[in-house]
Amino acid sequence: MKAIILGAGYATRLYPLTKHFPKALLPIEEKKPIINYILEQFESIEAISDVYIVTNSKFYNFFAEWEKNFGQNFKNSITIINNGTKEEEDRLGAIGDINFVINDKNIKQDTVIIAGDNFFDFYLKDVYNFFENNKKDTVCTMKILEKEKLKSMGVAKIDKHGKIISLIEKPENPQTNDAVFAIYFYKKDTIALFSKYLEEGNPRDAPGHFLGWLHKRKDVLAYSIKGNCYDIGTIESYEQVRKIYG
Repeated sequence: MKAIILGAGYATRLYPLTKHFPKALLPIEEKKPIINYILEQFESIEAISDVYIVTNSKFYNFFAEWEKNFGQNFKNSITIINNGTKEEEDRLGAIGDINFVINDKNIKQDTVIIAGDNFFDFYLKDVYNFFENNKKDTVCTMKILEKEKLKSMGVAKIDKHGKIISLIEKPENPQTNDAVFAIYFYKKDTIALFSKYLEEGNPRDAPGHFLGWLHKRKDVLAYSIKGNCYDIGTIESYEQVRKIYG
């Protein structure tokens, strides 16, 4: 199994913190950055062999320096990949970045994909075990009651068998309380579909758009999170996580 961490966004909503610094490397406690928590979770999954962190030209050197200081602390092979963009206007989008890594590294294995701004306290290995037992694509979901918060997320409808039957990114009127987080376990045949998705001219940004396209073509299961997950997209959410966990 391969792993991809998405760290190529320009995080304009977190300015000024991220105007000249990548979001995934912001510290939670002392000098420990967000991305370290994700990598620690990867270490519990023996099947993961290689971890690919995709970033951009603006922030590549920050990740290279981070790898020099922290990379040796993790057992997985870590590769920093530069997608070649330099400005927000040139970004590939999260789905474009995923496809860039798939093609650059010729990935043909099951793959876990996580946004580098996700902070969570549940056990990722539990999600992996669920994925392995069911042999189906799996996404992490959580009940969120605040309607305004749901409006900024992907919101799913889930049937009685745990299958995703609808997914809308940032809905004006959320139809359920099931929020989808950017933590995906995809089978190898699904990895091959990213290029097809993009060739059809579909949105390149939020990775939930791919999921909304995918569930109409094959089964995608929802794993209900047993814990907390935070999408660190604003200064307020960042400070909330630091207050609780830092």
